[in-house]
Amino acid sequence: MKKAFFWGIFASAALILFYAIVVENISGKSFLINQWKTYGVFLSALSIGFGIQISLFVLIKQKHRAMSARAVTTTGTTSTAAMISCCTHYFVNVLPVIGATGVATFVAQYQIQFFWVGIFLNAFGIIYLWRQLKKTTK
Repeated sequence: MKKAFFWGIFASAALILFYAIVVENISGKSFLINQWKTYGVFLSALSIGFGIQISLFVLIKQKHRAMSARAVTTTGTTSTAAMISCCTHYFVNVLPVIGATGVATFVAQYQIQFFWVGIFLNAFGIIYLWRQLKKTTK
């Protein structure tokens, strides 16, 4: 149980650190602070959801070493989709540089919706992993 908790906290903190490094390197420290003030609730929710998924995954792995391929695939897909949803708005800063102004405008316009999609996918992943954990304890 302690190992799963540790990995969940570590994954959550690593996601926030990754966010901070990417944003600060692309747009600077003041932009990072502004983004955190504006979207901190969404970023925290995504980070915590990701950490919970990692914790549940570690618990399942501890309980049942030979985890099914379907569970691994769904967990990975859910986490990846949540990460993409979380980080998509950074393309607003990068895409104009590579000539994709239309895509950057679209992403910026629907930034909040991308966050909600990420939170929804995190919730789906948590529910799925929780059910898998219950199955392994039966």
